[in-house]
Amino acid sequence: MVSSEAAGETKDEDALIKELEELCTSNLLSIKTLREKTNNISPTAVDAIANSDYLLHEICKNDNISKSIVEHILRLCPKAVSKPVRDGQESSR
Repeated sequence: MVSSEAAGETKDEDALIKELEELCTSNLLSIKTLREKTNNISPTAVDAIANSDYLLHEICKNDNISKSIVEHILRLCPKAVSKPVRDGQESSR
Protein backbone atom coordinates (compact mmCIF):
# COMPACT_ATOMS: atom_id res chain seq x y z
CA MET A 1 0.00 0.00 0.00
CA VAL A 2 1.24 3.49 -0.85
CA SER A 3 1.65 5.80 2.13
CA SER A 4 -0.23 9.07 2.15
CA GLU A 5 3.12 10.89 2.10
CA ALA A 6 4.25 9.02 -1.01
CA ALA A 7 0.88 9.64 -2.64
CA GLY A 8 1.23 13.35 -1.84
CA GLU A 9 4.71 13.42 -3.40
CA THR A 10 3.37 11.76 -6.56
CA LYS A 11 0.57 14.32 -6.73
CA ASP A 12 3.09 17.13 -6.27
CA GLU A 13 5.32 15.67 -9.00
CA ASP A 14 2.35 15.32 -11.35
CA ALA A 15 1.36 18.92 -10.66
CA LEU A 16 4.95 20.08 -11.28
CA ILE A 17 5.12 18.21 -14.58
CA LYS A 18 1.79 19.71 -15.65
CA GLU A 19 2.98 23.21 -14.71
CA LEU A 20 6.25 22.72 -16.57
CA GLU A 21 4.49 21.37 -19.65
CA GLU A 22 2.13 24.35 -19.65
CA LEU A 23 5.06 26.74 -19.25
CA CYS A 24 7.03 25.07 -22.03
CA THR A 25 4.14 25.40 -24.48
CA SER A 26 3.44 29.04 -23.62
CA ASN A 27 4.86 32.42 -24.56
CA LEU A 28 5.99 32.77 -20.95
CA LEU A 29 8.88 30.35 -21.39
CA SER A 30 12.19 31.94 -20.48
CA ILE A 31 15.27 30.83 -18.61
CA LYS A 32 14.08 32.91 -15.66
CA THR A 33 10.61 31.33 -15.47
CA LEU A 34 12.03 27.85 -16.00
CA ARG A 35 14.59 28.31 -13.22
CA GLU A 36 11.88 29.61 -10.89
CA LYS A 37 9.77 26.50 -11.52
CA THR A 38 12.68 24.08 -11.12
CA ASN A 39 14.46 25.78 -8.22
CA ASN A 40 14.88 23.49 -5.19
CA ILE A 41 12.96 20.53 -6.55
CA SER A 42 13.40 17.12 -5.03
CA PRO A 43 15.38 14.27 -6.64
CA THR A 44 12.13 12.36 -7.20
CA ALA A 45 10.71 15.36 -9.03
CA VAL A 46 13.83 15.42 -11.23
CA ASP A 47 13.16 11.76 -12.07
CA ALA A 48 9.56 12.63 -12.92
CA ILE A 49 10.76 15.39 -15.25
CA ALA A 50 13.22 13.01 -16.90
CA ASN A 51 10.40 10.52 -17.42
CA SER A 52 8.17 13.08 -19.09
CA ASP A 53 7.87 12.08 -22.72
CA TYR A 54 6.76 15.56 -23.67
CA LEU A 55 8.69 18.27 -21.88
CA LEU A 56 11.95 18.50 -23.82
CA HIS A 57 10.12 18.16 -27.14
CA GLU A 58 7.81 21.04 -26.27
CA ILE A 59 10.72 23.22 -25.19
CA CYS A 60 12.38 22.62 -28.55
CA LYS A 61 9.20 23.54 -30.44
CA ASN A 62 8.66 26.77 -28.48
CA ASP A 63 9.43 30.04 -30.29
CA ASN A 64 11.09 31.34 -27.12
CA ILE A 65 13.68 28.57 -27.05
CA SER A 66 17.23 29.49 -26.17
CA LYS A 67 20.42 27.57 -25.68
CA SER A 68 20.33 28.35 -21.94
CA ILE A 69 16.82 26.85 -21.60
CA VAL A 70 17.85 23.59 -23.25
CA GLU A 71 21.08 23.45 -21.27
CA HIS A 72 19.19 24.02 -18.02
CA ILE A 73 16.76 21.15 -18.64
CA LEU A 74 19.54 18.83 -19.76
CA ARG A 75 21.66 19.65 -16.70
CA LEU A 76 18.65 19.08 -14.49
CA CYS A 77 17.69 15.77 -16.06
CA PRO A 78 20.03 14.44 -18.74
CA LYS A 79 17.87 11.34 -19.24
CA ALA A 80 15.19 13.51 -20.83
CA VAL A 81 17.11 13.56 -24.09
CA SER A 82 16.55 9.84 -24.65
CA LYS A 83 12.77 9.88 -24.20
CA PRO A 84 10.58 9.03 -27.21
CA VAL A 85 7.84 11.40 -28.32
CA ARG A 86 4.28 10.72 -27.15
CA ASP A 87 3.17 8.90 -30.28
CA GLY A 88 5.78 6.25 -29.52
CA GLN A 89 8.22 7.18 -32.25
CA GLU A 90 11.66 8.30 -31.18
CA SER A 91 12.74 11.73 -32.22
CA SER A 92 15.40 11.97 -34.88
CA ARG A 93 18.87 12.70 -33.60
